[in-house]
Amino acid sequence: MKRLEAEITRLEKEAVADVKVAAITVVKAMHSRTPVWTGEAVRNFTVGIGSRNNSKAPGGPQPPPGSTPKGLGGEQNRASMESGSLSAANSALNKLKDLDKNVIVSNTVDAAKWDLLDNGSAPTRERARNPGGISALAIQGARAKLTNWK
Repeated sequence: MKRLEAEITRLEKEAVADVKVAAITVVKAMHSRTPVWTGEAVRNFTVGIGSRNNSKAPGGPQPPPGSTPKGLGGEQNRASMESGSLSAANSALNKLKDLDKNVIVSNTVDAAKWDLLDNGSAPTRERARNPGGISALAIQGARAKLTNWK
């Protein structure tokens, strides 16, 4: 019986570790589809354990006047804002010890900003830097990565 209990404990720990990997994979996929200006939207991807995490973080500095928005990936504030978001996500996930609570990935940026970004309309429909939006393509990408992960 002790061997069975030990195996169940091992499997539970493995499942918790898998959930943590899946949550970070989703956050990173969301980052990859989110255009960055100040980085506010990228920085405010959060992970909650058992409930939504409603904390908000500021974006970085405004890029210099006259700057032209770059394509996804090369923006000035991307690295620091992604790093802050991932650090907060990992901190939240460190509290997950068993699978008795849901893990919730969300974004706490203002709803009107999020709608523009997620619909691929930011800064405007004509000048959108992320045609196709964020959520649907990010979730599709994360699902593809996780399907053959193990």
